Amino acid sequence: MFTSQYLIPFLEKEYKLTQKALRAFPAEQMDYQPHPKSMSIKQLMRAFGADLSIANLILKGEEITDPYAGVPEITDPEQAAQTIDDLLGQLVETLKQTNAEDLNKDLELWGQTHTVAQWVLAMLSDTIHHRGQLTVYIRLAGGLVPSIYGPSADEQ
Repeated sequence: MFTSQYLIPFLEKEYKLTQKALRAFPAEQMDYQPHPKSMSIKQLMRAFGADLSIANLILKGEEITDPYAGVPEITDPEQAAQTIDDLLGQLVETLKQTNAEDLNKDLELWGQTHTVAQWVLAMLSDTIHHRGQLTVYIRLAGGLVPSIYGPSADEQ
């Protein structure tokens, strides 16, 4: 059974690592897009906020009409990291007000049924996936890839 006490530290740890990666992106490369079919760095950075926004809407039982509502356009890596901090703070406050029974209720979304907590973790998984994408962008844009779960070739 999932509880807020379990989820909060896990989310905070993972988003701290995401903020570290965001801050590692070279600020002078904010127009970077590795391929026309790829997200631009600004779109990618904004996607992290959308994951938090969706998780918060799921917890509140609200309809997801615009996952980017409340997520500002991104102009630089520090602003992206601060946006994550702000949205994570909102999510943590919502989690603190959510009891274990509500976290473990089934919720059908996008044609799949999972518990509310599992949907929150699915949004975190999407963030982790995109964080890996971000580390590739960092390298291709000439930045130094930070350590995430262990040393990187750039930071030991």
